[in-house]
Amino acid sequence: MWWIRDPGRLKREAESIEALRERETWLGPTNTRLIDDLRIAIDFDIMINGEGLPFALQYPTFFPETPPSVIPRDGRRLSGHQYGDGGELCLEYRSDNWDPSITGGMMIESAHRL
Repeated sequence: MWWIRDPGRLKREAESIEALRERETWLGPTNTRLIDDLRIAIDFDIMINGEGLPFALQYPTFFPETPPSVIPRDGRRLSGHQYGDGGELCLEYRSDNWDPSITGGMMIESAHRL
């Protein structure tokens, strides 16, 4: 698992999300959890017009070589830039333009812009 192999990167990921929370009022509380195969997911809400839209940032096994995904936690279709109902959002950063320097905080910002 990347987070065992590179605890420094895990720390930078947490710091990027916490810095975003401190800077932006639209980002609600976050919660870190383990999902299948010991992958990390960060649950977060984006506040829009007083409503919290629930999302999960899911880190893949081969992060940071491959990008994390952002999916709605409630299974809704929120955008035409989404792979089906409840599917992954098609964000600015994808496998075709991914760079390992991109952080989870940047992925959350991209979801907000969408």
